[in-house]
Amino acid sequence: MSSRSKLPSSADKRLADYDAVFAALDNAARRQILMILHFRGDRMTAGEIADRFSCSWPTTSRHLRKLESAGLVEVERAGREWIYRLNARRLRVAIEHLTPPSLDPASAANSCREAHALLANTRAYAPGGNIAVALDAGRQKLDEALVLLRATATVN
Repeated sequence: MSSRSKLPSSADKRLADYDAVFAALDNAARRQILMILHFRGDRMTAGEIADRFSCSWPTTSRHLRKLESAGLVEVERAGREWIYRLNARRLRVAIEHLTPPSLDPASAANSCREAHALLANTRAYAPGGNIAVALDAGRQKLDEALVLLRATATVN
């Protein structure tokens, strides 16, 4: 192996993109911020966003920074206010990762629904066990993926 540092490949960069987006989407409050931005016209001030949450301002600003660092929101200063904009193109990184290349977003949503039904039926075979807990978590994540798929499908 050479002593020179290896430059990241395009696949490594793409994987880093997936990791950043999914790490940001891992928190319910951040997913809620994205949904609020989407349904409020993709643009809100930091104060408007903070007013929607019961958590403290430092917590809200930490969530906003995480979303910004993942590229899911863009921020600009307008006078004394910070304006956050949803970057719907960046959400497509998540869809790209979840959707096989041959499927369109509608087909992906159908696939997620089918997987959800399968997980719901599989849970019955392991009531009360660790597998059931894991399956519940998987079903919850699929529910969240469906919401994101629907939100981004309207952007197309």
